[in-house]
Amino acid sequence: MKTEKWMPAAALAVLLTTMTSCEDWGQQDPPAGNQVYPTLENVAAFDFDADEGLDLAMFTPVANPGGSTPQIIEDEIKGKVLELNNGHVFLSNPFSKTTLQKAASFTFWMKQPVKTVTDTDGNEVNEPQDLSATLLMFENETGNGTLSINANGGITYSAADGEWTENDPSSVTTGYMTPGDWHYVAVVLNNDGYEWYVDGDRKVSKTVTEFDCSKLVKFANNVPTMIIGGTENSSLLLVDDLKIYRNALTGKEIARPNLGGGEGPSGGDDLSSFEYVIGDPVLNIGSPDCTTGWWTEFSNYYRIPSNTAMNFRFVNHTSGGGNWNNWNLCVSTDADRGDNANGYMEYFVIRSDLYGWGESYNGDNWTNEGYGDWDKFRVDMEGANVDLLISRVKDNISVSATANCIDGTVYVEKFNATCGDGSQRVRAFLIVDGSYLEMKANNCCLYVPVYE
Repeated sequence: MKTEKWMPAAALAVLLTTMTSCEDWGQQDPPAGNQVYPTLENVAAFDFDADEGLDLAMFTPVANPGGSTPQIIEDEIKGKVLELNNGHVFLSNPFSKTTLQKAASFTFWMKQPVKTVTDTDGNEVNEPQDLSATLLMFENETGNGTLSINANGGITYSAADGEWTENDPSSVTTGYMTPGDWHYVAVVLNNDGYEWYVDGDRKVSKTVTEFDCSKLVKFANNVPTMIIGGTENSSLLLVDDLKIYRNALTGKEIARPNLGGGEGPSGGDDLSSFEYVIGDPVLNIGSPDCTTGWWTEFSNYYRIPSNTAMNFRFVNHTSGGGNWNNWNLCVSTDADRGDNANGYMEYFVIRSDLYGWGESYNGDNWTNEGYGDWDKFRVDMEGANVDLLISRVKDNISVSATANCIDGTVYVEKFNATCGDGSQRVRAFLIVDGSYLEMKANNCCLYVPVYE
């Protein structure tokens, strides 16, 4: 690692701690004391692959008025899948035998086939997508309380303790899940809001202030019945590989799996089984008193395949002694630090004060907003909420970091570099230097592009 001439020797203190993968966050042991950490757990999985069709001991298929009874069909891409043609399937609520601490989560594949009709001129035209089609529901004993999500990325809750709706298809069209294609959907209902991902891409990550979303989590936890499809409207819908999770998803569950398994369509990694993180997870980086020494503590390695991106959110704490006493980031080859015999090399190391070095570093590749007064910067970065996105497209790696400070000041820095030829795996890790980072684990994500 290069350190010469980038800061005074007396200030070469405290940089690197640990970064944890979105894949493993939410899975560490409870801390000391009486706290209970919200452990991620897959409580149920349904692949609909049984040759004999739906297991009637587990599922109760029902046709809606004018609709068809749900059945297992053969899809040319996904194989055996559940077909809902204006029908729904009852099952016992998988959450009823566990305790949801902070969230209820779901992942599944879905497809709305394109339906055609003949217009008055005799031409075949596509029908509009039925965005109100219900994908999943939870229902109480009397049927007068429901929680549902629909094909518009919408959420509807109606029960004795209140009502709440997001992305109502009667007033907004999101276009999250286009008709005619298979989409991989991940939904997280948090105590304070919700997240919605389609094909690995985050569509919504929202903190809700106008409604107590913990009511949704409690409702999903306690009602006896879960429903695939809608009791009133499920349209024509195909569903596969439905998984139900206790608590919030991580990047591993959110990442879009390959449709065919094995390697990706371009011969690359199968991102559904790729090892994104090396090492036990560490959620807080450095010493809380901001005295960690330079190059003495490190985050997890976070491995980044080509054409993906990762997003970290954290609270930055600083000793305030120097501009560099904040967060720092290293992007390197896919090898352990210092293991030069196996190809370790730092593409670049960048700091929160617009400085860096490395084999691919170019100081002309910076842009920024809000910088200029370093005395104010050193004060502002204490308690700043940082949103850091690392995007990798072929051989180009771009970093964008936005620091939202307590007094409302915003610092934005952007950097890019050409790293290898785009085929290599790379690693990233966060570093602290006279600083301390509190990771917002539930808001850290991996983005995987849609496979064409």
